[in-house]
Amino acid sequence: MLRHRTTFGRASTIMSLGAECAGEQGAFWPFHDARIRNGSSSVAGQISLAGDLGLNVSQFTACMEEERYQTFLAEDRAAAQAYGVLTQPAFIISSGGESTKLIGWKSADQLSAVIDEYLN
Repeated sequence: MLRHRTTFGRASTIMSLGAECAGEQGAFWPFHDARIRNGSSSVAGQISLAGDLGLNVSQFTACMEEERYQTFLAEDRAAAQAYGVLTQPAFIISSGGESTKLIGWKSADQLSAVIDEYLN
């Protein structure tokens, strides 16, 4: 499950709201990737980016203005705190009450090894 990391102030919340609003139109990952390249963390910047990606700007703007995903993002913040995640990326792999926390960048081989342990 993907979780947003919005503890870096209002800018990170705005960027996460933008990604979720784009997701309503099936463009979560294209928006996410373009947002990282673009770097804008303002509401106006998010709306402009939505237009650049060909999204329905009226629908996107309404979603941003309503802050439709604010509760969802608050739940992500609470989950991060509960797991003790203070940085990103962070991976928590769990099964049957056991979990492994991987903090920081990991190679595909490192991630696969941990996942394989849980699958076997």
